[in-house]
Amino acid sequence: YRRYLEAKPWVRQLYRDFLQLAPRMRIVDVGCGTGDFTRYLATIIRGKCEIIGVDMRDASLKAAEAETRKAQLSGIISYRKGDAYSIPVENSYASLACCRTLLIHLQDPLRAIKEMVRVTKTCGLVAAVEPGEMFSLVDPDDEEFTELAREINRAYYRGVQRLEGKQYELGDRLPGLFRKAGLAEVRAEVQADAWTPADSRLSLSHVKA
Repeated sequence: YRRYLEAKPWVRQLYRDFLQLAPRMRIVDVGCGTGDFTRYLATIIRGKCEIIGVDMRDASLKAAEAETRKAQLSGIISYRKGDAYSIPVENSYASLACCRTLLIHLQDPLRAIKEMVRVTKTCGLVAAVEPGEMFSLVDPDDEEFTELAREINRAYYRGVQRLEGKQYELGDRLPGLFRKAGLAEVRAEVQADAWTPADSRLSLSHVKA
C-alpha cells in the first residue's frame, strides 16, 4: 500500500480534500491493521492533530506501534484494541471517523457505520474507502473470455455473500448505507486503478488458462 501511494501522488490531494483534513483534527481510524493508512493521514495534515488507530488484533497493533515510532509519529498517533462494533472511544470525540477496506469484511457494516457516527461529533465527518464492483479483465481478441471473466467476478461476489454474509462490492452500496445510518450530505468519489491479476511475466494465455 505504501508503494502504491508513492506511485500515485495525486491520491494525497484526493484524501486531503475529500476527508477535509486540517490541523487540530481528532481522527479515529477503525480497523487500522498495522497503521499504514493511519500514518499516511498524519503525513497529509499540515499541522498538529490527534489520531487513534483501532484494531482487534494484538499482532497488528504491536506492528503499528513499532512502525509509528520508526516514523517519529508517536506524539500524534496512539492505538487501542477494539472492535468495529464497539469502538473504544467516547461519544462525539472525533472530527473524522474513517476506515479503509474494513466494511467489506463485516457481516453487519451498517452497525459499524452507526458506531463510527457515535464517536463523531455533530457536523463531523464519517468516511469509508471500500472496493466496488467495477471490474474489467479484457482480451480484445477474445470476447467469449471477456464475458466469462465478468461472469466469474459476479459469481465470486455472490459466493462470498452466500458463504460468509459479506458484500465484497460494498463500495457501490456505501451511499445508501450512510443514509440509512442517519448521515446527511453524503458524497462519493470513485478511485480507479489498473492492475494485473497475475504475475506480469506470464503471458495472457497463462492468465486465461
